[in-house]
Amino acid sequence: MKHLISFLIISLFFIGCAKTEPVIITKTEFKEVLVPIRCGEMPTKPNNDGSKQAAKALMIYLKTCEEMLAGCVGGK
Repeated sequence: MKHLISFLIISLFFIGCAKTEPVIITKTEFKEVLVPIRCGEMPTKPNNDGSKQAAKALMIYLKTCEEMLAGCVGGK
């Protein structure tokens, strides 16, 4: 009899807890913040007329820009 009463009390406790709505304790929002970085002057972009020399100059320009930007954000 003692076990039956204990079982009923425990089952009523769990039934009472099952019907409550979950409560959000904290809600954290993350927001991306962009920070401007002062950097040197970027080189002028060469014209692309379809020749091999123009393509080579464009690749050199892109490599130079990449290296400068990596230096500005602390990559090198």
